[in-house]
Amino acid sequence: MTAGVRGRGQGPAAGWHILSRYRHHLFRATIVLALLGGAAAIYAGASARLAARGVGTGFGFLLQEAGFAIGETLPILLPSDAGGWAFVALLLAAAGGLAMPLLAGGTAARRGAALGFLALLGAGGMAALGVAGVALVEYSPERSFAFALSAGFANTVKAGLFGCVIATAAGVLVGIARLSSNWLLARAATAFVETLRNIPLLVLVLFWYFGVLRALPAVRQSLDIGGTVVLNNRGVFLPDIHATGGTWPVILALLAGTGLAVMTYRRAIAAKMATGALPGWWAAVPLLPVAAPALAWALSGAPATFSYPVLSGFNYVGGLRLSPEFAALLLGLGLYHAAFIAEIVRAGLQGVDPGQRQAALALGFREGRILRLIVFPQALRVMFPPLITQYLSLIKDSSLGFAIAYPELVTLNNVIINQTGQPIEVLLITISVFMAFNLMVSFILNRFERRYAWSWA
Repeated sequence: MTAGVRGRGQGPAAGWHILSRYRHHLFRATIVLALLGGAAAIYAGASARLAARGVGTGFGFLLQEAGFAIGETLPILLPSDAGGWAFVALLLAAAGGLAMPLLAGGTAARRGAALGFLALLGAGGMAALGVAGVALVEYSPERSFAFALSAGFANTVKAGLFGCVIATAAGVLVGIARLSSNWLLARAATAFVETLRNIPLLVLVLFWYFGVLRALPAVRQSLDIGGTVVLNNRGVFLPDIHATGGTWPVILALLAGTGLAVMTYRRAIAAKMATGALPGWWAAVPLLPVAAPALAWALSGAPATFSYPVLSGFNYVGGLRLSPEFAALLLGLGLYHAAFIAEIVRAGLQGVDPGQRQAALALGFREGRILRLIVFPQALRVMFPPLITQYLSLIKDSSLGFAIAYPELVTLNNVIINQTGQPIEVLLITISVFMAFNLMVSFILNRFERRYAWSWA
């Protein structure tokens, strides 16, 4: 009997059961390995032929000095020694190991514990990064080609993420306006959509750059709006906040206050569902995200100052400057894709059964609450898949910045190819970076859609 019991979990049948259970994963892994092997064989053959003709190959050029300036860059976080690099790798591994079960879902207690551990990891990580000698480093011509590519990728991410925010905000508003009972508002929204969707994106970017931003007056004749916003042909100047080392407690307090507000809101809604009335501590929900950072601000001695653009000599100093290249690309991407998102929103709202709105009106709901609580959550089921595709298209379209000399990844790739003469390696890096970034965005949005969009409806 013992042998029979032991034999039920072993043998060829058990092995075939395990194999059939994971056959899809094995099949995908086999395809990926075959593709990687084929790409490696093609690259090896091309490298051998280029080397025979005296053309350099390999990725060693990434460590060489770039020797060219970049007009617009973001500071990049770099460890100052090997210990710092090891710590960053450990931190990323821990965050990735935590994010996978978090994205996979689980019980409320498990998610709460994971979020708490993530907050502790972030706080400890920031403190340890400071001890390890990690700092934000600005790009300079003495940096390597790898640093230059990182600066270009940072500019691509900046344009893509801010473009997604503008496109989403404008698209949702225009999509709702298209269904408005106000004739003028609905026709204006329709004109916005039909006009921008039928203009090539490159033409739109060039229009904003040459036709609007570069056509603004010179510095001495700048358009000053209330002493806070300045427009001229050198860019858009906005108020800026200068943070210091004491700003981190304020940021952590804001995150903690927001998390507590979300937990309090959920408990209040659960109490209302159980008793029919909101508890007395419901008023603390909107106060927590404000009170916590305000208290941290007061205790740390107001660790930030505001800076405004001021004319000094031949240019404005202070404040936050948006270059004409970045502003033109941002406006082109945001408004162009907002027209497509508006149609996605309109289709999603019209896909909800009209009886839902009529039932809500019969119960005395106002139009705003009907849209926010009943119609829009159900429309998310229809809207989410095409929205994900639209976001990915927007990120890839950020490469059109090369037409107006915005230093994003593709623009810098052309410069590096001209200097190194190694187009295969540079293009492989570009393809890999865009693919990895888009797959990451797609994975996060798809997980969010599967976890929330259907449950909201």
